[in-house]
Parts: sequence; structure tokens; C-alpha cells
Amino acid sequence: MAKLNQNGTDAYLDRLSTEQLEDLLRADLVSQDQETEEGIFAVLEVLEKREREHPTGRLPDVEQAWATLTDITDYGAARAYLEGDAALSALCAQYAAYDVGNLVTMGEFEGRPISWRVVSQQGSHRLLLAEDILTALPYNTERRIVYWETCSLRAWLNGDFLNGAFTEAEKERILETAVVNADNAEYRTDAGNDTVDRVFLLSLSEFETLLEVHGDWKKASDSWWLRSPGCSRIDAVVIYASGGVNGIGTNVDWDRVGVRPALWIDVLK
Repeated sequence: MAKLNQNGTDAYLDRLSTEQLEDLLRADLVSQDQETEEGIFAVLEVLEKREREHPTGRLPDVEQAWATLTDITDYGAARAYLEGDAALSALCAQYAAYDVGNLVTMGEFEGRPISWRVVSQQGSHRLLLAEDILTALPYNTERRIVYWETCSLRAWLNGDFLNGAFTEAEKERILETAVVNADNAEYRTDAGNDTVDRVFLLSLSEFETLLEVHGDWKKASDSWWLRSPGCSRIDAVVIYASGGVNGIGTNVDWDRVGVRPALWIDVLK
């Protein structure tokens, strides 16, 4: 769990549903990071409070659960304890496979499995970025004023690519994402409306936040598109193969820039 001050933590947890709290608790329980202990306790407190106020009979004795957890001071022993239960063992393995930084395989493009880098997590949700470019396509088929909302690449990602690269079971795991399209701050270029997508490109802000400190993650075999506008509305920001940023951008109809799709999945589905 991300570390917040106490008031911030309480307010954040209070806004979550019981199901979301349980997902968060599962994620913290399988972590080997001892700093998650405070997060686990905070979640348990909220669950206990809700059970007292609105008894359901479906939640375990929270005090007993916490006592059991804290009796195990060695995290290797904790993992062994969890793995004593077949269901929890499977859950542990499922979460461990999707730790941030790991490579996972899902889907197939042009006859080859797609390798994804796990670049962020929120509860049981994971943000995946294609490890390398999958193909080269224009941001938009025509050179004209265009936004992420209206570009042909967005339509392709959420149409032909989504339906062709994934099985029905895999598509069930892919979440609809509220995609924020921020203006280009340096050139004051309008980015248009926010969108809701299942597959998208990273924005410049997301690239800087998630990849900038990870040299290997931002590199690719060739240059690749971001969804953010460049210096004008007929350009989009491009990342060089080396990981450097071309903030001025490239004309949207240039068809030699690579595509690294991104998507959020639920690892529990």
C-alpha cells in the first residue's frame, strides 16, 4: 500500500468498498515488504469497524486474524503459513507473478506472444506496458488537427488490436480506464477531451512518472508514440529508441513510429 499520513490513510480507506479493501489486504499480505504491516493493520481496522456497525457474518474475527499475522515475525515463515492453504497459495503465486517490474505474457500479435512490463499497481489492478513496440503505425492516417480522442490509432487499439490479440477470457481481465488527456504544458497544445479506453498509449506525464527512473523500461527497438500532443495539434510526442523524449513531436501521419500499447488488468479475474 502506498504510504500516506494517518489522516490521509483513513480518508482513503473509508472511500473504498469492502471488496476493494479485501483486495488491498490480499495484496499487502503477499508482499515481502515489512513496511506494509501498518497498511495491513489500517485495512483490518476499517473492516472491523464496518463489521461492528453492519454485521454480515462473512468476515473473520479481525483481532484474531491480526494476532495470527503478528505472531509470525519471519516473512519467510509467513509465506509458508499462507501457502499451507491451497487457495491462498494460488493467490500468492498469482500476485507474485504480477509484481511491479516483472515481465508477463498475455495475448498474441502477428503469431507471437506479447510480453508486458508491469509498471504500476493499485490493489489487484496492474498497469501493463508492452515491453517493446509491436508494430509501426501512424498516430492518425491523415495529417490534420487531431486529438487522442479522435485519432485512428486509438480506434485501432480498442478495435482490431483488442479483439484480435486477446482471447475472450483475457479480454475479461482488461479494465476500462479513465484516460486523462492533459495539454502539452511546454507548448500549450490542447489535448482534447478525456476518454475511457481499454487499451491506450502512455501520456508524457505517465512516462515521466513511471518510466523515467527505469532506464531499461523506456528503451525500445525503435521510436514509439505517446498519446500527448506535441508542439502543435498535428504532432504527437515520440520517445526515441534510447528512451529520450521528443517533446516537439512528429507529424501524426508518420507511419514509421512504433506502438507500445498499455492497459490495466485485474489479476484476480
